[in-house]
Amino acid sequence: MTVPPIPVVKPVPPPAPTAPVPITPVTPAPVPSPTVKPVSPTPIAPVATPSPTLSPVAPTGTLTPVASCCPKAAHFTASSTVSDYFGFDDKTNLVSTVGVDEYWLPPTKAKSLPSNRETRDGAAWMSVEEGKTAKAKINFAGHSGVGCISNVTFKPDTPAHVSVVSSTVAGAVAVFEIKGGTEGECSVEVVCSGKTVGYIHVACYKPQAFRVAICNINQPAPPPPPPPTPPAGAAAPTTPATPPPPALNLPVPAMSLSGYQSFFDEVYKQAVAPITLSSLAGYNLPATPSVLGGNFFDAGNSMGYNHFVANYGSIRAQTDAIHAAVSARDPGYDYYLYLMPMPNLTPPPPETSRLNGYVNTISGTYGIFFNAGPGLTSTAAHEFGHLLGLRHPNDTAGASQYPTHLQATTAAEIRANTSVNDTLNLMGYGHPRPARKALRLKQWKSIPNR
Repeated sequence: MTVPPIPVVKPVPPPAPTAPVPITPVTPAPVPSPTVKPVSPTPIAPVATPSPTLSPVAPTGTLTPVASCCPKAAHFTASSTVSDYFGFDDKTNLVSTVGVDEYWLPPTKAKSLPSNRETRDGAAWMSVEEGKTAKAKINFAGHSGVGCISNVTFKPDTPAHVSVVSSTVAGAVAVFEIKGGTEGECSVEVVCSGKTVGYIHVACYKPQAFRVAICNINQPAPPPPPPPTPPAGAAAPTTPATPPPPALNLPVPAMSLSGYQSFFDEVYKQAVAPITLSSLAGYNLPATPSVLGGNFFDAGNSMGYNHFVANYGSIRAQTDAIHAAVSARDPGYDYYLYLMPMPNLTPPPPETSRLNGYVNTISGTYGIFFNAGPGLTSTAAHEFGHLLGLRHPNDTAGASQYPTHLQATTAAEIRANTSVNDTLNLMGYGHPRPARKALRLKQWKSIPNR
C-alpha cells in the first residue's frame, strides 16, 4: 500500500497596523438656572358654623306633575238632568263633517286651545249665572281605567269668570261642575301631564230678569134677539124667560200658568234670563162687531197667512186696542202676551198655512198668539223671544244672532224658516213644535241689557 505525501502549509503574514483616528471632545452648552416666582396664597374665608335648624328654600318656576297614565282625549256633553245646567250649546262650534273634524277625533290627535273660541272644532259652550253652579259630562277616550281619568286637572284661562268646583269619575265619564264668577267668557282646559286633552267654553252672565203678563182674550157671542111681541089682545107672558148668558165666540183656552212657567224657565234659563209670569184676568172684547167671519179671523175662522198679510192694518189696530186696554187696567209689567185662540186650526182654501202669532214689533211691548193646539207654550215662548229682540234664522236682519252655518240660507231652509243644522231652535219653525226650545251662544248675547 502506498502512503500519500503530507501537504506543506505556508503561514499568512498579519496585516500591517492602522494609525488611530483622533476624537475631538464636544463641550456641552451651559443650561440657565430656572427662576422661581413666588405665588401669594388666596385668603380662605372662614366657614360659619352651621345652624342646627335648616330653612327649606321653595323651588322657583312651574312644576308639571307627570302622571303614570293619561286619557288621550276628553269632550263635553250636556248633563242628562236639565236642572243641572243653564245652557248647553253644541251647535255654535259644530264641525263641517260630523264624526271626522271634531278636535277629539281621533283621540291621538294633537290638541291645543284655539285663539278663537268660536272655531268650528266641535267644542261645546256652557252658560252659567254669576255665583251659581252648572254641571256637564266629560267623556274620555284612550285611557286604561278610572285611575288614568283621575290624573286630569282643569285649567280655566280666565279664573275670574269661572272656577271648577268638582269632578266625579264613573267609568269613562266624569261629572264636571263649575261655578260662575264675574261676567265674561272663558275656556276650561282638561290637562294631564302638561298636555291638553280637551276643553269647553263658558259664558258667565249677570241675570237679566223680566216680568211678563199673560192674558186670555175672548168675545161673548152677540146676544140673542128679543122675543117677538105678542099680537094685540094676546096675554103677555106672566114670567118673562131669563135669557141664557151669551156663549163665547172663541174657544175657552186651557190656561195653565204652571205649564207656561215651566216651559219659559227651561228655555230662558239658557240665556240666564229668569222670567216671572203672571196670569191676568181675562179681557172680553165687545160682543159686536164679531171677530169671526173675516172681521178678524178669516172666513173659515182661522188665521190664514194670506188673510193676515192682506188685512194686517185692521188686525194690528184691533190688537193695539186690546193691549192699550189691558196694560191700562194692569200696568207694571215689562211685556204682555195675549192668547186669542182661533176657533178653527185648519186654514180654509186657498190658504196653505196659518199664522200662530205675531208681535207688534221686534223688541216691542206685546205679542199675541192664536195657536190653541199642541205646542201652545212653545208658540208663546217664541213670540216672547221676538219681544226680547230675537229673530228668525231666515231673517237677514238677525244674521248677527246666528253663526253662518246656523242661518237658514238655502231655498228650502228659508221656506221652512229652519236651519238643517239646528232644527229645534226656539226661533225657527222646526218640528215637533213642543220640542222647539234651544237657544245658542249668539242668542244668549242678544238678550236686552247685555
